[in-house]
Amino acid sequence: MQDWIIRPQLRTVSGVAGIDSIGGYAKTFVVEPDPVRLTSYGISYTELGEALEKANLAVGANYFNRGGESYLVRADARIRSIDEIANAVVATRGGVPVTVGQIAAVKIGGDLRTGPPV
Repeated sequence: MQDWIIRPQLRTVSGVAGIDSIGGYAKTFVVEPDPVRLTSYGISYTELGEALEKANLAVGANYFNRGGESYLVRADARIRSIDEIANAVVATRGGVPVTVGQIAAVKIGGDLRTGPPV
């Protein structure tokens, strides 16, 4: 919630230079491939990974200075929802596209937590 709702809203406040989130779970999109479906379509894990990379290209640009402050310029990743991931085309079989959603479960999860148990 911090990263995807609160932080973007706080960035619109005049005079706020940056927002640092500490703690909590970072929102991530999780793709869990089904080995049986991958095999049935003849798709490798590498092909799936490459398709996900192509669907979610993020590029860095540069920065510019204004009024003594530096502003980072970058193009954020294109994927914004589970449906966009599920609809990404991995391969074509018999002239029909095979999407991520056909060979994997796509859901929202959190990063693996590290550190000692609480």
